[in-house]
Amino acid sequence: MDWDYIDRATTANGELLLRKDSERQKKKFARLNSTKAIRTPLDRSRTVINLTDTELDEPTLSVLSKGLNFAPAPRSIPYTDFIGGIEQAVRKLPGEAAEEVRNEVTMVLKRALPPKSNTFKEEREALQALRRKTDIMVLPADKGNATVIMKKEECHSKIREVLSDTAYVRLSRDPTDAIMRKTSELLKKAEIPAEITKHLRPQAPAPPRLYGLPKNHKTGAPLRPIVSAISSPTYNLAKHLTSVLSPHVGCCENHLRNSADFVKILDEIRLEERDILVSLDVVSLFTRVPLTDTLRLLEAKFDATTVMLFRHVLTSTYFLYDGQYFEQADGVDYSGGARRFTTLRYHHVSPKKEVMVAIYNQDGSGVVEEGVRVSGVRKEENRKGVRAINGGGPK
Repeated sequence: MDWDYIDRATTANGELLLRKDSERQKKKFARLNSTKAIRTPLDRSRTVINLTDTELDEPTLSVLSKGLNFAPAPRSIPYTDFIGGIEQAVRKLPGEAAEEVRNEVTMVLKRALPPKSNTFKEEREALQALRRKTDIMVLPADKGNATVIMKKEECHSKIREVLSDTAYVRLSRDPTDAIMRKTSELLKKAEIPAEITKHLRPQAPAPPRLYGLPKNHKTGAPLRPIVSAISSPTYNLAKHLTSVLSPHVGCCENHLRNSADFVKILDEIRLEERDILVSLDVVSLFTRVPLTDTLRLLEAKFDATTVMLFRHVLTSTYFLYDGQYFEQADGVDYSGGARRFTTLRYHHVSPKKEVMVAIYNQDGSGVVEEGVRVSGVRKEENRKGVRAINGGGPK
């Protein structure tokens, strides 16, 4: 055996590894010494918007500027919350599988330690003080990812102003049970596989709830009405019908998939001197969707039983606000479920000037407002175009 050769080879290999390790450590050291980008502190005047006459102290501003998605670390592990959530999740599992999940969760909870606090003492005290103030509300802004503080009475007043519209009718009682029974009856008649049907039947349904998001980017900070339909009698059915309708969405030339698709379309358009850009404000969208026309379009694509399910979801337009029940008398339901299959149409606003009107509306608020001024268009011509959009076609 040539020990000299082995010694030389070993030494050469060691030197090679040493050079590689040295280079790696030098690079690490260089990265440590490199200047890091300095984060610009958030402008609290934009992230926290105070619409009350109460001045907020520094700890309150600090904790609110973290945003409403920020979760303060609990000081102790909420065992009952975990157990309650797991029990609800394993309810539909077979007995042995459910017991196995319970045992695994039990072992994890026994070893779990409380997380490290992510707030200061002053910030926790500020949160407690906010909870004790029953006359104010902390809400997410409609746009801009800001936190808005406003008087509770002012919020209720603005919602009541929305509900004073003739599009809404007050109900004398809760229609949840009646809608739940009708949903179950329609599902029995529908030719839907039993495995799917059992997930569409409402389990412990709750009425849809109305709330509002402040439009802090507009004068007076009006509220955008939102209806949360989660756990409502038709919520699961609406999600199912969305999947049924999805293959038929996007088949027309005027379909916009998203804002990026809209930018791409605009990039391909070449403007002439006589072209104008029209911007119209939608102030009432889902309350003006023509239900008869919507159902007629559905009848051309689906069988009578499926259309009956669509009709049921689109006409279940009740909601709960401040202990009172209301029903939307016009248009279609603008809660989360029915919103997915509402169709907008495009019109030529003027016979002389073809104007493409793209309405992008995310949350169901929003009739196009009369009197919108458009540069280069006479006032009467502009009003004619607005009436054409609101009326469903040129007049």
